[in-house]
Amino acid sequence: TAADNITSQIVPLDTFSIITAVVTSEYGQIDPGTIVAGANKQYIKFDLGLRDSVNVRFALNIYSNGYFFWSDTFEVFVHKKPTALDKNLPYAAHKYRLEQNFPNPFNPETHIQFTIPRNERVTLQIFNILGERVAVLVNERLTAGNYEYVWKTADQPSGIYYCQLKTGTGFMATQKLTLLK
Repeated sequence: TAADNITSQIVPLDTFSIITAVVTSEYGQIDPGTIVAGANKQYIKFDLGLRDSVNVRFALNIYSNGYFFWSDTFEVFVHKKPTALDKNLPYAAHKYRLEQNFPNPFNPETHIQFTIPRNERVTLQIFNILGERVAVLVNERLTAGNYEYVWKTADQPSGIYYCQLKTGTGFMATQKLTLLK
């Protein structure tokens, strides 16, 4: 039999998000096996004080004839730092890349750019010639896109360093950096 007077609501389960007005989408009668999509849009404001990356939980509540019928939860990954595609990078975010730092040689800081094609955990670390980690520039989940980080080396001696990019899917790339003081 068909479900009558179907309505749905999305409700935030975390304090990271605010829905200014809970929108109730109305679908009328839905026959068994039928897939429908609502025409309403739901705008969600995220608290800018949240950590750099967070999974925000929501509940989807379904009602039939005004009675609670079904509920499920889902998560939305929110990354606070905007992912802007850098027009200076000739590569679209469809493959992994770790660019050569610039300037190189450098003093006292250098810029490191990389591209990841999917949302995933990323680490960007700096090692000295002995293989000792001297800096961690990134250790978090990032969204697909192009990124640029600056390594400031005020406390490091002149020498050869290695920048290593690793992702959760197993991609790894290394670039040689030269610090001259």
